[in-house]
Amino acid sequence: MSPLFRGNQFIAFVYQRYTDVRLVGAPPETIGKFGGDSDNWEWPRHTGDFSIFRVYTAPDGKAAPYAANNIPLKPKWFLPISLKPLKEGDFTMTWGYPGNTNRYESSFGIELATDINNPSLVKLRDVRLKNMFEEMKKDPATKLKLAGSYAIVANYWKFFDGETKQLLKYDIAGKKRKEEAQFKEWAKNKTEYKYLITDWERIYKEWKPYGKHLIYLNEGILGSQLISFAASLSSLEKALVSTNSKAADIKAAKEAAAKQRERFLSSFNRESDQRNLAALTQLFYEDVPKDQHPVGYFGSLKNSIGALNDAKTWEKLAAHIFNNTFLLDNYKWEDFLANPDALKLQNDPAFAFASRFLQNYNGKYLPIYQNFVARATDISRLYLKGLMEMDTVKAKKDVSRCNVHHACELWFCEIVSSARIRLLRLCNHVKRNFGKIQTRRLRI
Repeated sequence: MSPLFRGNQFIAFVYQRYTDVRLVGAPPETIGKFGGDSDNWEWPRHTGDFSIFRVYTAPDGKAAPYAANNIPLKPKWFLPISLKPLKEGDFTMTWGYPGNTNRYESSFGIELATDINNPSLVKLRDVRLKNMFEEMKKDPATKLKLAGSYAIVANYWKFFDGETKQLLKYDIAGKKRKEEAQFKEWAKNKTEYKYLITDWERIYKEWKPYGKHLIYLNEGILGSQLISFAASLSSLEKALVSTNSKAADIKAAKEAAAKQRERFLSSFNRESDQRNLAALTQLFYEDVPKDQHPVGYFGSLKNSIGALNDAKTWEKLAAHIFNNTFLLDNYKWEDFLANPDALKLQNDPAFAFASRFLQNYNGKYLPIYQNFVARATDISRLYLKGLMEMDTVKAKKDVSRCNVHHACELWFCEIVSSARIRLLRLCNHVKRNFGKIQTRRLRI
């Protein structure tokens, strides 16, 4: 059951999952990465980063696990690919699975993004990318090891940078304010809606002072691979300190921690991550409001290591954590897993560092964020409900367009991409209600 229009409409999707899905074609890297990051999120984009999969079924056409005698799926319907030139007025659809949009975002949400969220994320990721790139230039093996992590960080670094520029260039917040003013005028005599815009603005103002803290925690403090891994061990710590934990609970937590460490080390580079920890922690200190810092932490750091306006202080902090943590030492790690002890974990400098920042945020600011999200979600749902009442003609068009979009994106995914889904009832609905023309005129 999927909510649409911020919970004002729900559609039941019926899935048939196929597990025998085989890769049958992929382009060479010269095509798949053509244009690289310079083309990413751009239009036109010249990258041929596609793969072709084929779904296999049992000989009777039903879903089945892999077997040598399975046969290719023969779907009842598929999207024909047209090679005809596009014409003005042709049906166009943006699709993706999974995917969503924020086309009904408020002016307050857009301003939060352009003023705080996006610039903060871009600034912090820029530091991480530069430190990784410096190491990648030195050694082909390091370049290969960090390639995946680098691409992941760079992907949304560029997205949020570009999004901010376009939102400001086209004054999207200003356009949203005009729409909200129209809604406010329409709603002034309607009890359910007349205070909605005012309430919406107020809750964003209440959250805005804390917005940077959340980004700097997730993208800064936890932007270090080591600290992110250390933070993930909180589940193991919980199992070790809980009086209700059984032997099976601790064993499961240990196994999960071991797998997590294996994943962490597979793309870990000490040199770049140590520099990241130093630089990102310094930015947290400088950019996050002082009254939101972990109580006493930075004062203690100043007394024990040095001046907080000196980059060498942060470098010494990072070096101390990296040199003294047992999380990077295979022998000490295996010894810890053999005899897990909560106190030893809590005293580890990497775990203690992560815990200090997480406990500070979770104890004081997470409840504020959760309250903000709950209230903003409820108001945005009500706002969209009101918009649909204010302009019933547009609402009907949007609902129809959205239904076709969701049906076709899932249907297309079944045939061409992961090919794991059959939406027979939904496809029947599309064919009955929207006809063949719209699907056949879709250009892929």
